[in-house]
Amino acid sequence: MTQMKKYKLIFTVIFACILFNYNASSQVYYNVNMALADPENVDSLILNSAFLDELPKNIGKLVNLKYLDISDRMTGDLSQLCSLVNLKGLSMVDTKYNITGDLKDLTNLSNLESILMNGNDSITGDLSSLSDLDNLESIRLSSCPNLTGDISSLSQLNNLKRIWLINNDNFTGDLSDLGNLVYLWDLQVTICPDIVGSVTLPNGIVVSPEYY
Repeated sequence: MTQMKKYKLIFTVIFACILFNYNASSQVYYNVNMALADPENVDSLILNSAFLDELPKNIGKLVNLKYLDISDRMTGDLSQLCSLVNLKGLSMVDTKYNITGDLKDLTNLSNLESILMNGNDSITGDLSSLSDLDNLESIRLSSCPNLTGDISSLSQLNNLKRIWLINNDNFTGDLSDLGNLVYLWDLQVTICPDIVGSVTLPNGIVVSPEYY
C-alpha cells in the first residue's frame, strides 16, 4: 500500500467513525437530490461515491448540514460552502485539481470542528485564515502543496486536539509555538522541511518533525 493510499484509508476511517458516533437520529444522505428534497432535515451528506461531476450549486439550501464529505471526483469551489454555517465536519480526500478555492472561503463556518483535506493541488491560502475558527478541534492537511503559512497561527485555536501537517514544503514555524494548546494530544508533522523544533504535548509525548 502506498503512503498516499494509507493516509486516504486512515482519513476515510476517521470520518466514518465521526459519523458512527454522531446522534443515532441524525439524517445521513448519500444522494444529493434526496437531500435537497428535504433540505432542513439533512445532518450529514456523503458524496464521495455519488458519481457526481459537480458540487450542487444549491448546496447552500442545506442550512442545518453538519457533516459533508466531497471527496474524490467532485468538482466545485470552497466558496459554495460559505453559507453552511452549521457545518461541523468537512472532508475532502483525493480531490486533486477538482475542488478549488482559498482557505479564507471557510472563515464564515464558525461552528467547524474538523477539517480533513488530503491530496488537493488547487486550493490555496494561508493557515492564518483558520485562526478565527475557535471551535476547531481537528486539522488534517496532507499533500496540499499550495497551502502556506506559519504554524504559530494555529496556537490561537485553543480547542485543538489533533493537528496533522503532512507533505508540504510551504508550511513554516517552530513546533514549540504550539506548546500552549492544552487539549492537543495528536500532533503529526511529516515531510514539512521548514517546520522545526519540538514540543511536549499535555500527555507528556515529545513531538518533533519527521522528514522521511
